[in-house]
Amino acid sequence: MAASITMSVSQINDYAAKLVARDFLLKNVRVSGEAANVKCHVSGHLYLSLNDENSSIRCFIPAENVDEIGFIPQDGDKLTIIGSVGIYRQAGQFQIVGRAIEKQGEGELYKRFIQLKRKLESEGLFDLSKKERIPMYPRAIGVITSESGSVLHDIINVTKRRFPDMNLVLYPVTVQGAMATDDIIRALDIAQSDRKCDVLIIARGGGSMEDISTFNDESLVRAIVKCSIPTVSAVGHETDYTLSDYAADLRAPTPSAAAEICVPMQESIVSKIDGSVRDMNQYVQSRILTTDYRLQSLMAAVSTDAMTEHLNNEIRHIDSLCDIMKMCVESKIDTLDSNIKGLNESIEALSPVNVMSRGYAMIEHNGHYVSEYSDIKHGDEIFIHMKDGTHEAVIVDRR
Repeated sequence: MAASITMSVSQINDYAAKLVARDFLLKNVRVSGEAANVKCHVSGHLYLSLNDENSSIRCFIPAENVDEIGFIPQDGDKLTIIGSVGIYRQAGQFQIVGRAIEKQGEGELYKRFIQLKRKLESEGLFDLSKKERIPMYPRAIGVITSESGSVLHDIINVTKRRFPDMNLVLYPVTVQGAMATDDIIRALDIAQSDRKCDVLIIARGGGSMEDISTFNDESLVRAIVKCSIPTVSAVGHETDYTLSDYAADLRAPTPSAAAEICVPMQESIVSKIDGSVRDMNQYVQSRILTTDYRLQSLMAAVSTDAMTEHLNNEIRHIDSLCDIMKMCVESKIDTLDSNIKGLNESIEALSPVNVMSRGYAMIEHNGHYVSEYSDIKHGDEIFIHMKDGTHEAVIVDRR
């Protein structure tokens, strides 16, 4: 029997790591299993466990490879990790050092995604230096999404909370299926031609990689890059990434977050205007007091009648300038006040409540507002919303 050797923990781990590193088969493996304990470190590295019915193995994906993957796995996802097998020496544990991750059943989609991403990156389409800044105070915000579903309602709810009077312009599209790409490109063209909006939100809810594949279409990506209006992409969940996200001027993790980014707080704007008016008044008053003090000092130092008369003329001239300055400031303040009142009156005139007060009503059916004759049929239950209340009715006759 050979004599045993005494080794330290580090020595035995180093020895085992070298043995594994020399194994040709372990240099390039594809390992499939279910993700668990997924953690994304602040450094950008990704850690997870890959499990099957009998075993588990640690996985480590370096930050530079995470950027190439295009999505962050979730616990329970069925994955195939491509990489090499090694030993994490500090803990003496087997681990996979991943180069790429595929969702099982989406391997081909994912490969096409990566290939197209690399192609478009090489053309400079995702260059951060070419991104447009999202306006801080847009006059109107365009929303390119489905007119049904929760996405539009989420954006509207955030907008009402932050800036109730903000003008939202909906460009309704299909967000999935054969016609979706052309539909969204057409909406981008319309938004650019009518020039109603200062920023565009392109949004849809979450789904599988196949569900959101419309937003990985090359023609749509190029259309977003060429768009003359700043764009915010909000597709899927926070962990979903599409090529449209890279093409847009800004990516929002969710549609609600896109609204938070684009819609300013109305109270903050009013506060800034009030602060500017106060600062202007204080500045004018300070200049008047400073000038008056200097003139009083000069007058005290002069004894001759001629100099006194000259100074009096200068005082009158400066008083006149001060009066003019005050008038200009007051006029400017009045103009700003008038503009604000005019805007408020315009907003008030366009308010749905005021429209209903003139005898109009809003009809709701199955949670949607009716805008077309064909939207309801005989026997449908509807809600008629009026200024001071709501009636429930049933359609008994159509003419």
